Amino acid sequence: RAAAALQVREGNISEARELFVRGVSHQLRRLRPGDNAAAEAVVPLVHAWAVCEWKHGAAADARALFRRAELLAPSPCAWVFLWRARFEASCGEAGSHHLARHYYARAVNAAPFDPMIWRLWAELEAAHGDAPRAALYSKRSQEVETLSALRERSDASPSPSLRPPSPAAPRATLS
Repeated sequence: RAAAALQVREGNISEARELFVRGVSHQLRRLRPGDNAAAEAVVPLVHAWAVCEWKHGAAADARALFRRAELLAPSPCAWVFLWRARFEASCGEAGSHHLARHYYARAVNAAPFDPMIWRLWAELEAAHGDAPRAALYSKRSQEVETLSALRERSDASPSPSLRPPSPAAPRATLS
C-alpha cells in the first residue's frame, strides 16, 4: 500500500494501479474462508485503491472497488461505508445523493456512536436543502459527542465513593 501511495503522490497512476492489482491479487490468493484477519488486512488496500480511482476520475472503477471492500470486510465496516458515502456525495451523478444517504445510514448502523458520521451526514443533507434532516443529524452528532466525552471523563476519574466489588463469597454446598 505504501509503494502504491508513493506512486500516486509522484503522479504515476498507472504504476500505482499495477501495484494495487498485484497487492490485492496476492492477498486474495492467501485469503481462506473464515480467515477474518486476512480479510481485514485486504480491505484497507482495496479501499486505498478505490480512493485512488475516485481522486483520478475513474468513478465506475472506484464504485466497484468500494463495493469489493464492503464484500471483503468480515463484518459491517463503518469506515468503509463512510468513505463510500463521501464518494457518492461527491459524484454529482443522478441518484448519487440517495446512494450517499444509503451509505451514511449503513455507517451509522455499524457505528451509531461515531459523531463524525452523523455530522458528515448532516452536512450532506444541508447541502441538498433538507434543513430538518440536517438539524436532526447535527443534533444527534452533538449528543453522541457529549455522551462520548462524559464516558471518557467517567472512565478517567471514577467516583471516590465507589468501592471495588467485594470478592465472591464462598458458596454453601448441599451435602
